Amino acid sequence: MPQQSPAWRRIAALALLLSVPAAPAGAGGPFDGTYKGRQTGTLTTNAPDCQSLNHPVAIIIQDNHFTRRWGEATLDVAVAADGSFAASFVTPDRRRLRNISIKGKIAGGVLDADIGSELCAAHLSLTKS
Repeated sequence: MPQQSPAWRRIAALALLLSVPAAPAGAGGPFDGTYKGRQTGTLTTNAPDCQSLNHPVAIIIQDNHFTRRWGEATLDVAVAADGSFAASFVTPDRRRLRNISIKGKIAGGVLDADIGSELCAAHLSLTKS
């Protein structure tokens, strides 16, 4: 059997790499998209961070992931395969620690979630647009 040159081996290796299909770029997740709707206050202690809880909200999910701000906290949220999600953040308050959390589920193009802390909380009801 004739011996192959190093250049021939590199060409064969490159041809093999080019023949393997690549994963689609930016395939995204099944829950990706923009969800719009209302945030409605469910708890308030009238603390400064608890003003104006009722307002329109839009959340953009990319690769089954989104971030949501609540006061001084940024919650990094991953959506599970069944559409459920939960995240929390502990932040120092002037007098004590506060636990800020979000928990919810996406089903049928609707995102329902509860977000907040012991000072104030809200419910999100958003529809994929």
